[in-house]
Amino acid sequence: MVRIGPFSTATDMLTALRQRVLSSRELVEMHLQRISELDGALNSIPVFCPDRARAAAEFKTALTMCRAGNDRVCADEARERGAR
Repeated sequence: MVRIGPFSTATDMLTALRQRVLSSRELVEMHLQRISELDGALNSIPVFCPDRARAAAEFKTALTMCRAGNDRVCADEARERGAR
C-alpha cells in the first residue's frame, strides 16, 4: 500500500479507508493539519468548521463498525446520540 498523505489520490485514500489502513478521523486530521498550515496565506476556506468535520468522521467510523457487526459499538453510539 502506498503511504497516504495530503497529495495522495482520492482513490488511494478510499482504498486505505476500506482496508482500515487509516480511520476516517485520521484522514480528516491529516487534511485539517494541511489546511491550518497553508490557509492563512491562501485564504481559501471561507468558513472553517473543524469540529463538524471531526464529528462527521467519528460518526462514519461508528457507522462502519455497526455495519461490520459490532453491535456493542452500535448500542454505545445510539446511547451517546440520545436514541432509545
